[in-house]
Amino acid sequence: MSRMFSTIKWKRVRNAILVSRIRMKIAVSMSRRSIRFDISLCPIGRRAADNRQTPGRAWALIIMALFAAGIAGPALAADTEGAIAAVKRIHANTVEASKASAGRKVAQLSALLDKYLDLNEIASRVLGKAWDGASAGERQDFKRVLRDVMAVELSRKIRPDDRFAISGAKAINDRDVVVFSHQIRQDGSDRRLDWKMRPCRTSFCIFDLVGNGASLSVARRDEYAARLRALGGSLAALTRSIRAEIDARP
Repeated sequence: MSRMFSTIKWKRVRNAILVSRIRMKIAVSMSRRSIRFDISLCPIGRRAADNRQTPGRAWALIIMALFAAGIAGPALAADTEGAIAAVKRIHANTVEASKASAGRKVAQLSALLDKYLDLNEIASRVLGKAWDGASAGERQDFKRVLRDVMAVELSRKIRPDDRFAISGAKAINDRDVVVFSHQIRQDGSDRRLDWKMRPCRTSFCIFDLVGNGASLSVARRDEYAARLRALGGSLAALTRSIRAEIDARP
């Protein structure tokens, strides 16, 4: 009798599991090239529609999920490769701009970098609350000068006679990628430069540079915070001051 009761009880449990409705939500973002699964078991209700759920349907949903995972894998790899390709283009543009005359170098590189910089993110990082409280005009003026600052920094860090090599890349989160590179100088010294990249428009954009462990956005944040305090918190005055420094470069 006890064996029969156990058998009946097991069958009820098994049937309850088999006819449970499996809800799957598969979110595939082509822009972020990521996939997310949200799988939960929901006990059946008393409605006839719920009772019609079958194990076959559940397995069909699972197979669809696995198929989606299969096509998402290459997309994640392409995400990293896209960031690497963007870094290579930026490096090539920087080397090309370095051949220009001293007076034209920054201007030429700035124009080339326009589509490879996430200026909103960089500006927000370096200015903090000052960026939040800035007007649209102040933001636009600062982004222009910040673009030129980035051009100066890249021209300093990248020399045409360096041997440039990318050693790898990894995802920071579901959209951002850090690309690891090395520059071998003629004297044999090795300078590491990490490129933090984010999808933007049809390519990837820089949102931070880390040279030998030092973050550019953090360094500029500390510098600009001190200068803003000295200027009474005026972003317009800071922008003019930075512009004057860039224009005074030989």
